[in-house]
Amino acid sequence: MKISLITPLYNKALYITETIDSVLAQTHEDWEWIIVDNGSTDGGQEVVSRKLAGLSLEMRGNFKSLNLPDKKGPGAARNFGLSHATGEWVLFLDADDLIDENHLGNLLEVACQNPQSNVIAGGWKEWTDGSDFALAPIRRPAGYGENNFILTDYSIANAPWAVHAAIIKKDLLDAPYHWVEELDRLPSEDTAFWFRVLTGARVTYADSCGAIYRMGLVENRNVFEKVNIWFPAMKSIIENNVEFIRAQKSTLSAGQCEYLMRRYSDLYLSASKSGMKKIEVESLKLATLWLNECRKRGGFYRIALKARGILGLKLFHSLSSTFIRLRT
Repeated sequence: MKISLITPLYNKALYITETIDSVLAQTHEDWEWIIVDNGSTDGGQEVVSRKLAGLSLEMRGNFKSLNLPDKKGPGAARNFGLSHATGEWVLFLDADDLIDENHLGNLLEVACQNPQSNVIAGGWKEWTDGSDFALAPIRRPAGYGENNFILTDYSIANAPWAVHAAIIKKDLLDAPYHWVEELDRLPSEDTAFWFRVLTGARVTYADSCGAIYRMGLVENRNVFEKVNIWFPAMKSIIENNVEFIRAQKSTLSAGQCEYLMRRYSDLYLSASKSGMKKIEVESLKLATLWLNECRKRGGFYRIALKARGILGLKLFHSLSSTFIRLRT
């Protein structure tokens, strides 16, 4: 089966050569790679051109090097690349990440064994320059090995896996299952993409772990510890996901409300720890709103949720923190 890799390229000249080498090393040979430059200023596109010039004419035929017509974000570049893709399956690969030599082959083997599935999700490793990624701990996709886990509940507020840990059947990726371009400049914009995809997906998990996610970059947008950046980003992404559900003439489940409550509770705790009072107040208000929505939908079937409802989130988290301190 042919697979299309799609990569947005923006100021990754230092890393794109390693990414190219990891693709060239694939044991699965039927692939095309669409690299979309969206306004690089560091010579990244020239690095790609020099690398391709050193390949055989036959191998160069696997590459499509494109320019995004207008300088936009990574989602726009991915959507543009998708419009040029000819593979049966698609893998989105960022220009600073890597894939193990068997990554494509392993995921496509699972796809062959499960023809009813249109998303195959595997594991990944989070790797920092200078370390041995072979020794990095394995991360598993959300729901892997879990019974009664509902991905569309979890993914309303969380990215379920690293973006290049999963392949998607191309015929699933028609509108509205595209990258949400208005969220392009935000960290964790893939949360909105995966949420849309998973509302129409049949997912099968792979035991393999071939995606390698590069951590610790200065320009990395996933700055979880910076709540002043993370809170408005997640608020915009969540609002977009909620609007998507309503546009589909559907309603939120109790599980989705619970995960929204949990996400805003985490932001509340981070803001409280960082002394950011305004974000602390707003995130607590939103967490309480979604806790109440969870209760309205019959979601208070676990003691932990009932306790939150009885005590209120502020007191619940205060008591939880006290309990943890006493135990340690």
